[in-house]
Amino acid sequence: ILQKCANLEGQGRKLCVLKENAELDGVKLGLEGSHQRINASLAIALCKAIMNTKGENKQLNVEYKNDFSYALEHVSWPGRCQVVHDAETKLSLWLDGAHTGES
Repeated sequence: ILQKCANLEGQGRKLCVLKENAELDGVKLGLEGSHQRINASLAIALCKAIMNTKGENKQLNVEYKNDFSYALEHVSWPGRCQVVHDAETKLSLWLDGAHTGES
């Protein structure tokens, strides 16, 4: 159904089911949670799609791969699965400004 809707929207659109991108091997993501590897894979796929429309090579060269790895390793989302340690009280506060009911 989703592919059919994408086809109705216009030429050149396609539905992709993503798996974890092998280019993430060895990359420690800045955001916690195993689902973040799929999110990072989506981010890489979207960047590649944009690069492709601009006529750039779809394969990430070393420069781009290093930039992507650095960005994904250093990304932060304050207040989302964040632990704040208070040295004075020795308390650890777990903050999570969840965005879904399941969270």
